Amino acid sequence: MSNDAYCSSIGKSSLQTVFVEIESTKGTLQRPTSAGFILPAGQVTMTQTPTFSDSDELSASLNVTDQFKNAIPPAEISIPMLARMSATTAPQGNALFTALMGVAQPNSTVTAALVAGIDADDVSFDIDTVAGGDLPPVGVISIGSEKVLYLKAAPHGSVAGQWTLSGCTRGYASTTAATATANAVVTLFSRVWMQDVCRPSVSVWLKSDHTVFFAEGATVTAATVPLSDSGGQHVDFSLQAKRMGWCGTSTVSAVTDSVVTLEGRGAYAYSKGAILQNKTKNDSNSNAGYTVTAVDTAAGRITLSPAPTGWGEDDVLVPWLPVGTGLGEAQAASAVRVLMEDATGIPVADELQSGSLNIGTPTSFATPIGTEYPIESADTKRDITIDCGLYFRKADVEKIGLGYKGNESAVVLTVGDTAGKKLAYALPRVKFSTPEPSSDGEFMTLTQKGKALGVSSLRDRESALYLVQI
Repeated sequence: MSNDAYCSSIGKSSLQTVFVEIESTKGTLQRPTSAGFILPAGQVTMTQTPTFSDSDELSASLNVTDQFKNAIPPAEISIPMLARMSATTAPQGNALFTALMGVAQPNSTVTAALVAGIDADDVSFDIDTVAGGDLPPVGVISIGSEKVLYLKAAPHGSVAGQWTLSGCTRGYASTTAATATANAVVTLFSRVWMQDVCRPSVSVWLKSDHTVFFAEGATVTAATVPLSDSGGQHVDFSLQAKRMGWCGTSTVSAVTDSVVTLEGRGAYAYSKGAILQNKTKNDSNSNAGYTVTAVDTAAGRITLSPAPTGWGEDDVLVPWLPVGTGLGEAQAASAVRVLMEDATGIPVADELQSGSLNIGTPTSFATPIGTEYPIESADTKRDITIDCGLYFRKADVEKIGLGYKGNESAVVLTVGDTAGKKLAYALPRVKFSTPEPSSDGEFMTLTQKGKALGVSSLRDRESALYLVQI
């Protein structure tokens, strides 16, 4: 715990804490919980700046004599973080992944059955009677005590209701490959995030040293996964939100039931929805904080719920947030692998020098006349692209010819090197452009861009991207 007497009155930019929560009612502020904790990997920003228009009235002066406040635009939020994975719990930023995609499907809910018996060395087999959810194009299944990683799941070419799993790694996650009989139970062992036309909104809570900022009705508008060979593996999120608020530090002048009068202009340090505690009395309402339900800046008062007891003049009020837990293990950028379909249609490892996966999920906010803040958001067309930079080898000349023909390929990008702690970005259908030759020092390189497209046979075209924990 810091000694305030020795601390600078200027906030330290390196002291930040973030919580993100799925809103139970879209657009309504959700309280922060320990499970929503995110350790930021770089500066988190949250801004919502009102704009003003100059008066267009003419007068016998060249000065602008009046301004009018405009409707407030959506708040802009940026959250850079590392991919932190746990084999037993949801990863860091689970709420952000869910808000990015739309649907979060927990592991061990999807079941199926083997169509025929398999041997311990079979790397392709068929399943049917899929129930309990959706089967992602990449994932981990269990058959008895064995776990199997598959890199491609496709509807059977001739039998309706059957799926073919191929590119399998048998005995995955330190299990033992074994034979299995027809109709043996197959269970999906992966947590999956899938696209949907409607996505949940989130509330974001940001503590920057001495002040907490928060936003309600936030929608993820983009996520970027940079690809390199150094540092930690980032997943950087951008969001827009309906309304931003704040919670600062103030001093109590008087207390009457739930109404707290503050010294000076202390009421301006709070917005409705802020959560605070009494530092002087060490009163955090049993570690739940006190919620600001109303702010009266003219009278210098705030109203709290529940009503505090035992507070008095000169007590110091400060923001409250829970203690974060459950970060998971940070993944290294050097552990990223990019797999693309070979001639047989199975994703295999491909060399990549640099690049990025850019997941654009733009949204528009409605602001009717007479409302101060935006009231609702609706998504527009997704724009999901992957940029690839690779060394230009002799065998890569074929990529130029394939690009001219508008080649399509499944792409799987995996983060991490420990079974159960890997995150796969699976794009079943990517249309690649013609690669452009260039140079990087002494080496020739190729740069190529691909755009993810939906697959009509999978989940009614909401299938351009899957996030799968493997």
